[in-house]
Amino acid sequence: MPEDYKYDVFISYLRTYPNGREAPTYTWVREYLHRELELWLPDYAPLGYETQVFLDDTNIGIGTHWSLALQQALHTSRCLLIVLSRQYFASEWCKAELKTMQERQKFLNQRMQKNFDLIYPVIFTGERDSFPPEVQTIQMKDLSKFARTDSAFKDSSEYAHFQTAIKGVCKDLSKMILEAPTWDKDWPVVIPEQTLHSPTVQRPKM
Repeated sequence: MPEDYKYDVFISYLRTYPNGREAPTYTWVREYLHRELELWLPDYAPLGYETQVFLDDTNIGIGTHWSLALQQALHTSRCLLIVLSRQYFASEWCKAELKTMQERQKFLNQRMQKNFDLIYPVIFTGERDSFPPEVQTIQMKDLSKFARTDSAFKDSSEYAHFQTAIKGVCKDLSKMILEAPTWDKDWPVVIPEQTLHSPTVQRPKM
């Protein structure tokens, strides 16, 4: 059983549409966002600190129980970076990942009487007012002008602006990481099937 954090940032994003077709966020997160976060986040961390970014496509090995691995990663991540798209909230997994961190914030507020910022939304597609009210109240980073999945993006002049924007994201995330509360084994985890009507939370079995 883990006794501390394993990851600093958990990336939550839409991998596929309900019909199983790959969503554009999958390519964008895997090819561009994740790579730039891994590249630049260490520059905003304390000297000698090794940052860890969780991406399901990278950190879950072959033969691993996928859903359990996700729950464990969520449970041991300091903060959640959500990649907002028009269909993000159509995914039960995405909603469960977001709800997990919202429940942790509620848990901390009740136990410690202190508000922690643990959720960092970036906009891939969509407008702020198109997202649920509980998300609209969180400060967002709009990266929608960089919502490209073509291979030419990395060689374009626009990519330098994307890197500059990601450096800003890393600066914000580093503050969240440094201010994260001490890890607690009793933090709740939301199971996707339980998010439709009356969400139930539990700790993952580790």
